[in-house]
Amino acid sequence: MATLDPKMCDSKAVSIALLQSSPRLKPETQSLMTAGLITGVVAAEAGRRGNLEGFLEGMSWLTGFYNTKIGGVGPGQIYTAGHTDVCTELKTELAQFVSHLNTNCGKSLKLSGFPNDVTDETLADFFIAGLLALKVNSAQKAGRTPDDALQYGIGLYGGGRASILAAQTAIGKGDPGTVVDYLPVKNHLLASKDPVQINVAAYIHEVYSSK
Repeated sequence: MATLDPKMCDSKAVSIALLQSSPRLKPETQSLMTAGLITGVVAAEAGRRGNLEGFLEGMSWLTGFYNTKIGGVGPGQIYTAGHTDVCTELKTELAQFVSHLNTNCGKSLKLSGFPNDVTDETLADFFIAGLLALKVNSAQKAGRTPDDALQYGIGLYGGGRASILAAQTAIGKGDPGTVVDYLPVKNHLLASKDPVQINVAAYIHEVYSSK
């Protein structure tokens, strides 16, 4: 388990400290995680949520139904699958996060499952950081720089897998596995007339710039 300063009570900072020493993450991923990325995700997700979506999320009795039928919830817009991934793959780090803040910082956090875990303003910080770290971890590839892996991972977090794969396939002339750099993918997305692809690039840029 990571050794944390008992005086560290910022939930974003605690999340990052735990992820930076997590044995479940590659060293390249550990070094990329920053508190700014959590802020960036929250801002980017808020920017693309409509008024109706925010209204529905605010109605607690509709939250479970809403997520099942339409989309993610909470400041990080996390789906059930993302919540499960963090709870399963970063179980130890999540437990230490809760224990540290409760013991040292006067919190009374309690994991109660989806969607409550990802809508709680404090727990959400760990779930956002943890899910992003897992996506960045999965984006690590031979020949790909850590910085590019970060941008690919952000895109995966933001639901841009299909757009990224389509760009890689086009650039790689049918072989997406040959495209490891992010810049040509970014240029391809921005040059597209498809607003979905353009928005994927914009989302990645916004979150990446917050690091």
